[in-house]
Amino acid sequence: MASPQLPFVPAGLSWEWEGARGLVLLDVMAAKWGVWPEAGGGRTVWFQCRGDDSG
Repeated sequence: MASPQLPFVPAGLSWEWEGARGLVLLDVMAAKWGVWPEAGGGRTVWFQCRGDDSG
């Protein structure tokens, strides 16, 4: 069953917790990310990669 709740990175996440690990990695690695619901159900998670800071 699909959850109507949009994904988020919970505060105080423990490494023993079995959910949201992918979002934690995404939050650390991506420059920006977000999520939006799809009209027919489900959701889309998008992200922008960080650029090379060397110029």
